Formats: sequence, structure tokens, C-alpha cells
Amino acid sequence: MRYKKVLSLFITFLMICTSLVGCWDKKELDHLLIVSAIALDTNKDGTISLTLLSSIPRQSTNKGEVSSGQNDTILVSAEGENIIDAYRKIELKLSREIFLSQAECLIVGESTASSGLSDILDFFSRDQQVPLKTYILFSRGKASDILEVKSPIENTPFEEVGKLEDLNLALKMRYKDMLYAITEEGVEAIAPIIQRVSSVDYSSSKSKSLLSIPGSALFKDDKLAGFITDRETRGILWLKNEINNGMITAKIPNEKGGGLISGRIERVKTKIDPILKGDTVEFNVNIFADATIYESSSKLDLSSHSAIEYAQKMYAKEITEMINESLEKIQKQYKLDVVGFGAKVHGKYPKQWDTIFKDHWNSEFSKSKIIINCNVKIFSTGFDSKSILKKEEDLIK
Repeated sequence: MRYKKVLSLFITFLMICTSLVGCWDKKELDHLLIVSAIALDTNKDGTISLTLLSSIPRQSTNKGEVSSGQNDTILVSAEGENIIDAYRKIELKLSREIFLSQAECLIVGESTASSGLSDILDFFSRDQQVPLKTYILFSRGKASDILEVKSPIENTPFEEVGKLEDLNLALKMRYKDMLYAITEEGVEAIAPIIQRVSSVDYSSSKSKSLLSIPGSALFKDDKLAGFITDRETRGILWLKNEINNGMITAKIPNEKGGGLISGRIERVKTKIDPILKGDTVEFNVNIFADATIYESSSKLDLSSHSAIEYAQKMYAKEITEMINESLEKIQKQYKLDVVGFGAKVHGKYPKQWDTIFKDHWNSEFSKSKIIINCNVKIFSTGFDSKSILKKEEDLIK
């Protein structure tokens, strides 16, 4: 009997403790400034400029309905000797506590990236509020200018960035991926760049700003080393096995009637296999992709098996050329392995990596032979495999 009473008291005590845990540090929403995006710039005098963007929900009407229009956003910024100094100065301007756990993107200005990312990574690694899934992007110019853009499509600029990356139109880089790329052996970091572009509103004849991701930034250790174009970035994505879908257009030679064939890449599998040859290493890159045909201005008879095989070869040729253009830039010009070829060597040949390649991998990478083998299979030509307007006798099988 006494045992049951003690057990009952113990269970009651646990229930009380459990109810208390989780409430003691509760924070009211109207006491918080919920940050959606962060921008960092380095000024000419070496000080840091920190800008925070917060989205304020639309006001409700007296009837409890949400008013139409976009959410309001506010920007607050401060300069300091370092990030924490600027952060504290922002806190002094606000009546609310800064809440970073909902931050969706971190934008770093060109001047800051050129100086190095070590201080940034150190600060955000120690601040447990910032989620590891936060997108990280780099701007050519001031990062704070990006947060000033009023998107005509999305509520805030960071939502527009997220949509662009979700559509697989650009390289994705999250904070955790950046940490990995900078600290891991055999790979350098690559991240998307973002910029403002002008767009004319024909209804008012006024110029508006939009955001675009025109390419990527390359890093040597933690410092910005250069930029590559959108096409060169897509070549890198093929090598990194990060192309999930996207459009592709192949030119048909004049001897085959000329014209273009465009389609969508549906599924991709890329495998990189390092082959050790003495004190050097070569790579076989095998790519397998499925595609559909969306549009054709060529004279190919796509109901013919031989014409489909030829179109597949043209798709594979276009992909291979795109990849080789990317390799020319990163391997010969910048001498930076942003794909992770070195990580493949490290995984397959750990002993040789430590003794031969580890200390000068980028130099070795610039001389390595890389063979691209691309195979594309077209599994759909759309509703009609033949051109509606071209005559049967003009088609090339």
C-alpha cells in the first residue's frame, strides 16, 4: 500500500515537472522581430554592415479578415567592428528581441566574401538560432541592395530566391553545405550569386527591379576566387549529380536538315570513378539521363527509331560540350576542384591521397584527365512524333 502511494506521488511529481518544462522560456510573438533574411557587407574602412529583413504579417480587418496585398517588410541595419558588434547595435534600436531561427537566406556581399568567410562561419556556428538549412548566396556588389528589392511576384525577396532554387534553375547551397565544402578535404566551395536586374512595367512605363541567379561564385579555402556563368554552373551541376530537371536544346547539323530540338531532362544519374595511374589520377564520368522532346524545328522524323537515336546523340553532345566548358573554367583557369573529384580519390584511394595528392590537390586536379561519357534516352516525343506542318517527303528518318 505504501509502495503504491510513493509511486503515485512520484508520477504526480514527474507530470508537474513535465508541464513546467517547455514553458519557462516561452517567447511571445509580439515581443520578437522574426528575421527572414540577413545581409553582410564589408565597408571600405573594414567595418561590417549587418542588415536584417523582417516580414510583418498583413493586418486583419475589424471582421477578422486578412486585408489584401503583400506583407509589409522592414529593414534594420547597423555597422560595427565585427558581426556581433553590429548585431548588438541593432538590438539597441529595437523594442523587440531579434529572432533568427526563421531566417531563410544569408546574403554575403562581394567585399566580405573576398576578405574571407571564417568570421561569418564562426559567428553563425556559435549562434544556435540560425538553422543549418538556411540558404547562403553571394552578391556582386552590396548584399544589402538585394534585400531592398520589392518583388512584384512574391511577398519578400527571400521567397523569390527560394522559388528559383526549388525550380532547380540554379545551384543550391545551404549553410551546412558551405561548412562542409570549406572544411572537407578534396573539394572547394561553390555557391550561387544573386543580382538585381531591371524589368519594365509596361502598364506604368516604369522600371522595376527583379532578382536573378546568373551564375556561381568559386572559393579557394574560405575566400572568393572568381565567378562562372549560368551555363558553366549547369555543367557543374551535371558533374555533381544535382540536375533533377531542366530544359536542353540541341542543334541539328545542316546535313541533317538543320533546326533545333528542345526537351526536358527528367532523370539523371552521374557517377565519377577515379583511376589511379602511378602518381597521377584520371577520371571516368558516366552520365545517364532520360529526356522528353517538347519542341522540334528540325526535319527529323521523330517516329523513326534512327532519328530518335540521332537526337539522343545530339543531346549527349550538347551536355558533354557544356560540361567541358565548365571544366575548362574551373580546371584550367581557376584550378579549383568545386565538384569534389578529390573527395572521390580520398574515398577510393585513402593511402595515396594522404601521401601523394592531399597537400597539392588543386594543382594535380588542373592536370588530371577527365573523360565524359554521356548517354541520353528519349522516352517521349510528345503527342505527335511528326511535325504537323512539314510534309512527309521532307522528313529525315
